[in-house]
Amino acid sequence: MNISVKSANLKNNAKTMMEGKYYVTVMALIFYNMITLLLSNFSSSLANQISHTLKRLLQLEGTGTWLVILSYFVVFLITTLCNILKIGLCLFFLNIACGQYYNSFNLFHGFMENFKKSYGLSFILTLLSTLCLAPVDALVYLFQQSNSIPVKTLAFLISLQIALLAFYIPTSLALSQAYYIILDYPDLGLIDILRQSVKLMQGRKLQLFYIQASFLPLFLLTIPTFGLGALWLTPYTNMTYALFYLDSMKEER
Repeated sequence: MNISVKSANLKNNAKTMMEGKYYVTVMALIFYNMITLLLSNFSSSLANQISHTLKRLLQLEGTGTWLVILSYFVVFLITTLCNILKIGLCLFFLNIACGQYYNSFNLFHGFMENFKKSYGLSFILTLLSTLCLAPVDALVYLFQQSNSIPVKTLAFLISLQIALLAFYIPTSLALSQAYYIILDYPDLGLIDILRQSVKLMQGRKLQLFYIQASFLPLFLLTIPTFGLGALWLTPYTNMTYALFYLDSMKEER
């Protein structure tokens, strides 16, 4: 069975499985987004407060580079905490897919069970995405500080970002199942969880990339709805990814 047919079957199964469950899943996702938004705003406010306090105490003029790095580090730590919620989100949709009891409190599973390991996994995956997208953040920072950026600097950062994306895309696909695996194999060590994800995704990265790309037109169609269309699309995509994991595990076994 080719990739397009397998992917279409998974997406159709996801639609069928979500029938009659959209209200509960939408409420859970709103809850999830509220928490991440609050934590994100808190991290930004905390980072700004730390920078202003240190500038006042040290009597610094302007924005020192080390202050920017410190603020960036604070945001990174809070983002890592936010990403622990993704483990609970995976559990929420796996429970639906497997006919198990599910509710919004599934979102806190990573905090209540194996927190140290959950934080470690979130730290590694957050660090990976942060480092690989750092050139974009650098460009945004430079544009905020100056209206003109030297051509050589601009060309370097763009080239670096393209190179990092060429590394990040296949790597993130290879590690994409780690949040599911930590749920199925809570006794595995952190490195073994990552290895298991890489092993599971051998020969399947292209299929997952195809599935992700197939949702892009639907996400674009949610723009005219001012995001309301995402209330239907986001549960649908998350269920598809959960079924992809279950299908991959079934084939592996």
